Amino acid sequence: MTNYLVMQAARFGDLVQTKRLILTLQARGQVHLLLDKALVPLARLIYPQCICYPFHFHGKIDLDSVAQNRQVLANLATLHFDEIYNCNYSPMTSAICRMFESEIFG
Repeated sequence: MTNYLVMQAARFGDLVQTKRLILTLQARGQVHLLLDKALVPLARLIYPQCICYPFHFHGKIDLDSVAQNRQVLANLATLHFDEIYNCNYSPMTSAICRMFESEIFG
């Protein structure tokens, strides 16, 4: 199965605007969605077929948040993605992108 990673680090409106991309990718394979932890319940309603990874992109970052982020990144590092889409070009998402081969970015 083809696996896609979509990084959507922004807020609600951006998550909804990503729908066209996500639905297109879902027609081709499994979509993994990395997004702010606050949006995960909503994302699961909008995109029930996506595998959601809660990440602390916004808000107060404490030791627990860092530990949770490290676990998410460790999980993502074990997966094979055929294409990755970075929907928000921030320092954090750019750093996450460097975990993967540059040839797979859509």
